[in-house]
Amino acid sequence: MPVALDDTVEAMLEELVSGTPTPQPKPVRPLQDATPEVRPLISVIVPSNGSAKGLLKTLGRLIEAREALHQKLGKRAEIIVSGYGECCSHLLYAEEFDAKVVSRNLPTLSAAVNAGAAAARGRLLVLLDLDLVPKRECLCHICETLCDRKTLGGGTAVSAENRGLTSALAAFVARIPLRLNGLSLGMFFVRKRAFDNLGGFSESMLSGQTLEFALRLKRHAVMRGKRLTNIRKVCATARGKGHTALSAKEWFMLMVLPLLWRH
Repeated sequence: MPVALDDTVEAMLEELVSGTPTPQPKPVRPLQDATPEVRPLISVIVPSNGSAKGLLKTLGRLIEAREALHQKLGKRAEIIVSGYGECCSHLLYAEEFDAKVVSRNLPTLSAAVNAGAAAARGRLLVLLDLDLVPKRECLCHICETLCDRKTLGGGTAVSAENRGLTSALAAFVARIPLRLNGLSLGMFFVRKRAFDNLGGFSESMLSGQTLEFALRLKRHAVMRGKRLTNIRKVCATARGKGHTALSAKEWFMLMVLPLLWRH
């Protein structure tokens, strides 16, 4: 019975006899991913130097908000957790929520926000203080607000868990300059291009960073015919003392400095 040799063996024998190299087949390119990773529209930055319990609760609600954004508007969001201060071991829990941990042991909140913004891939930045628990529709409201190209950024309304008389009075007083001047102490949002153009948060400040940046952003917006827009809908719940925990410097910035840029 004749022995059948496959094509490869026959080609090798012919090459040995004739001395002529047999042309080799071209390598096949590996198949590319059928669904490449979609770039997120929103990057939520969560600066953290607090407890693991508070971080886990905030991230859990953020996951719900991210799902609502995708289901309702078909948009995607990423979560970036940036630690600052000495104790950052709790940041390990963030990876369980599909969050990106960009840095550790940064000295100030401003440095943490800037580090998170540098790593952000989204065109819209949302700053979420760890004392705020976001609502499910919060990212949807922010996305819809920034659909207006005239809006560079703004803030959201926040409700307080502690509804005592002092807390309610502080929230009422704080809302006056916020409504008049387009600033907010809630979830703060801004277009990444505007954030980068202004150089981010001032890392020399130890308090009042968000308000100081908001004032620069408003001046930037006015000079370019743009605006800041506050979202009246409650997008987060504040834990702790809320507005009553503001320092004297922050109250001064909130009540006086915004009047310089009233427009």
